[in-house]
Amino acid sequence: MKSKIMGVRSSMLAFGAGVAVFLVTAGPWLSVRAHEGHKHAPASARMLKNPTPPTAANISEGRAEYVQNCAPCHAEDGRGNADACSVKVKPADLTSLDVRALTDGEIFWEITHGIRTSGMPAFAAKSSPTQRWQIVDYIRQLPSSAQGTLTHYACPMHGEIRSDSPGKCPKCGMRMIAVK
Repeated sequence: MKSKIMGVRSSMLAFGAGVAVFLVTAGPWLSVRAHEGHKHAPASARMLKNPTPPTAANISEGRAEYVQNCAPCHAEDGRGNADACSVKVKPADLTSLDVRALTDGEIFWEITHGIRTSGMPAFAAKSSPTQRWQIVDYIRQLPSSAQGTLTHYACPMHGEIRSDSPGKCPKCGMRMIAVK
């Protein structure tokens, strides 16, 4: 009887040790957001130009699409809502500097093709290219999670080109992004 109890205790101890090892090794991955230090779009996506100007009408249309298709996981404020969606990795905080550093083309590509490793679905069949570009326009106007610390803007392709106000890069025409 005593050996049977010892066997059960050993099994429970082995199981507990296995869980502990899993949590130590996989734990950091469970808390990582989709864009923390990762690029998902191919290099060619950097060069895609947004054909929809960030007008009030385009941003409004983008917001409507965003609320319907993106907010369930990214939340209406863009900061992510992991509890409300079933993806493998926490949804990206779309107001983070990691996402702000992406070009419009990279964001468009990710909306179009999804991010398979995180479980984010592709929206190519669900929305038109114009609607996806309008979502990019809407995401770009979300307040930064680092608001108050942003001092200037830079071109994502030519980091040496900086400005105190948003606009387009004089060298390539890409939209300048907010940086620290």
